[in-house]
Amino acid sequence: FLYNVNRDSVLYDTDYFGYEDFSDYLSSYLLEFYLNADYQNKYMGVHLKSLLNLADSEPSFTIYEAYGNVNFSFNAFMEFGKRIYNWGKGYAFNAVGFVNPVKDPASPESIKEGINSVNLALLKSFDNPLFKTIALDTILVFPDDTTFDEVFEFNNYSAAAKMYVMLGRVDLDFMGYYSDEGVKRTGGDFAFNILDNLEFHGEVSYSWQESLKRIEDSTVVDSEEDGLRALSGFRFLSSWDTTVIIEYYYNQLGFSESDFTLFLDSIQSLMDIGTEQTVTSAMNLSGYVSRPVLMQNYLYVKISQPEPFDIVYFKPGVACLLNIDDLSLSITPEIVYEPFTNFSLYTRPTIYIGEEGTEFGSKSNQFIMNIGMSYYY
Repeated sequence: FLYNVNRDSVLYDTDYFGYEDFSDYLSSYLLEFYLNADYQNKYMGVHLKSLLNLADSEPSFTIYEAYGNVNFSFNAFMEFGKRIYNWGKGYAFNAVGFVNPVKDPASPESIKEGINSVNLALLKSFDNPLFKTIALDTILVFPDDTTFDEVFEFNNYSAAAKMYVMLGRVDLDFMGYYSDEGVKRTGGDFAFNILDNLEFHGEVSYSWQESLKRIEDSTVVDSEEDGLRALSGFRFLSSWDTTVIIEYYYNQLGFSESDFTLFLDSIQSLMDIGTEQTVTSAMNLSGYVSRPVLMQNYLYVKISQPEPFDIVYFKPGVACLLNIDDLSLSITPEIVYEPFTNFSLYTRPTIYIGEEGTEFGSKSNQFIMNIGMSYYY
């Protein structure tokens, strides 16, 4: 990675706090080893996804998934352990991802840690041209620090359910979520093909008692709020294999421009005081305002074209994320070259564009260059 730091950003002061004077350009490296293993027979299976990260700091080991499954019949099975779920039809966003890892539109396909859960799934197909399939998933989620002895105590658990229905050519999902902490969510999604090469999808959800942070009278307060989230989008595949994805995302519970400004001002004030306690508070707030999909209205566009001009093994593309509220923008071109099976070279620079005080204009880096190679075996 190569970083061009943004010294004018408030978040620069927190992200690089404690470092002495250094160049405007910084670099780091990652050496990552993914270990995936699967065993499946007719009745049961075990599955593992993990990562050993040898960075230029301390090594780390992460288990993304580690779960087993038992098949009771062709139409019923159970999964238990650490599992990655992918609810919703959106590519860059999910309004109904109640049990999903948090998705980052800057890298929608990157793998994230799953959740500890038990899932019972039922499936039924029908010989009917209109009503073809119905499926039900019921999920019990337990906290990460739950020990084996505590599994059956049912403390601080969450529960979620999803019903899938295929009506003709339309995929429909209906979801619900409940937490012991009081958070409740409900929603649904759909997807269908307008044309053979044009798909339309959408999601909508409503949440009660979501835990948020707000600023009132210059003080950060915890708040519980209700609100709507929604997504609509298209996927288009041209006759020359160009793929275009366009999505609009709305989050009623996101920051307004004034909310974001208040948080930046609070971070700056805490850093100006400069005590150990205020600096720690500023860093915590900085992490909170650096979350993906922070504000209320976003537009995402991605275009990719494999082997343009008959250049084999070559796949360029570009993704743009626009914050409609403050008109700041991130642009990520991508070039992938795959000369051999399971081997690729890639570069993905990300450029942040926006005025000072906007979401992307306030990033601690103006530019991030990601250059790498990957090999699978």
